[in-house]
Amino acid sequence: MLPVLLLVWTLLGLGSNPLATDSPQLCPLTKDHFDYDPRGSTVSSNWAAISSCCSSPVRQSPRDLDLSAIPTQYCSRPFSIQYHHSASQQGLLYNNGHAPNIDITTAYPAFLTGVPYAPDDKYVLVGIHFHFSNGSIGGSEHSLNGSKFDGEMHLVHYKEKYGSMANAVLKEDGLAVIGAFLVKSLEQIEPPKRPLDLLLEYFISLTGFGKAGGVNVALDVRALLPDRLDFYTYAGSLTTPSCSESVRWMVLADPLAVNPSSLDILRLLPMGADDDRLISLFSNVRDLQDNPQPVETNFPCWIQDVDSNPSSN
Repeated sequence: MLPVLLLVWTLLGLGSNPLATDSPQLCPLTKDHFDYDPRGSTVSSNWAAISSCCSSPVRQSPRDLDLSAIPTQYCSRPFSIQYHHSASQQGLLYNNGHAPNIDITTAYPAFLTGVPYAPDDKYVLVGIHFHFSNGSIGGSEHSLNGSKFDGEMHLVHYKEKYGSMANAVLKEDGLAVIGAFLVKSLEQIEPPKRPLDLLLEYFISLTGFGKAGGVNVALDVRALLPDRLDFYTYAGSLTTPSCSESVRWMVLADPLAVNPSSLDILRLLPMGADDDRLISLFSNVRDLQDNPQPVETNFPCWIQDVDSNPSSN
């Protein structure tokens, strides 16, 4: 009877991931300098000098998500994520030179349940950040069927029982990240009505650099995301040093439309207080990695209709 129960437990996505192979490499968070300048010594191809995890062949991110390559048995998995206490969140919005960030500062932050293979565990939202390019190439970190989008938003969570991001990054099941593709709207919506456009407009009001120059914002986290939470999921890593392989990725199938002006706001953010070069000059996007871990979906792969306009780059 016990083997049968274990099988049911696994098929329902309630146990440890039976698909992930090889032991992940886990590395502590680092404050060491890194950048995306192809001429610099700390460009992404040299990140292994900052953290050994960045050169791991096991579970690195980002990656291409090839819908046609997903076996049928890995589609329509019974995964369903849900936010709790997502409204009336408070955050500190700032630019750290690598990416525009929002640190969640609410005493009772939003948390996520339904994460694949840990559906009853709480994953606490710690922050949101954005990846993008100057517009000449795709600005998303992940790609879908070989194509990139204009940008990508990441919502980063740590498993509550580990107590902090610093502790959770050293656990195989420590982190959960939702990735949402950003697509430039064909028309500018004035005044901005989409919650994400309204949020991005706050970056105009930054009075300085780093957290000292940040502004406090209120946000409804769930309202930033599409109505339908279909997603691709796999075992991966952080996409910046330390590149720790402690992330359960959930990349949403439906991209988010944003105003052209919203993307322009991101693209005009500087690299530093004394560096007037723009983050978008080199883009803040890590190269695609050869991650051998299986990709699953919680939707029928053969009928998914993604309403998108991805870049061909």
